[in-house]
Amino acid sequence: MTQQQLQHFFERRAARLEAEYAPKLAGLDFDARVRELARLATEHGHMAEVIDLGAGGLAIRHCNCPIQDVAARTGLPCVNEQQMYERLLGTAVARTTWMAEAADDCTYVMRRASAGRTSFKENEKKVG
Repeated sequence: MTQQQLQHFFERRAARLEAEYAPKLAGLDFDARVRELARLATEHGHMAEVIDLGAGGLAIRHCNCPIQDVAARTGLPCVNEQQMYERLLGTAVARTTWMAEAADDCTYVMRRASAGRTSFKENEKKVG
């Protein structure tokens, strides 16, 4: 597949997952949406857990990647997943660790909207 075909494939994949996840998140508060996203990611093979970072921050840590080979080669599924999390949660999401860069996990950090839009840098070394 060409890079453009792969990009299109992973964009469609993210759209399918988002359509599947959105109704399951409807009506939940922020913390419950994050926990449900982690549960759904686990159902799809990511072995995910939620970490409470304090000060309105939460992280979803993926301890497994069922598509690690293609994720490491292209990064496309990871970018699409991060953007999907942002849309579903309605807040910025930062990836602070990544298996493709020899980390033991992939960690996505997010804050409740009411917690402010401060930098994620303070948590980068603590999570993952």
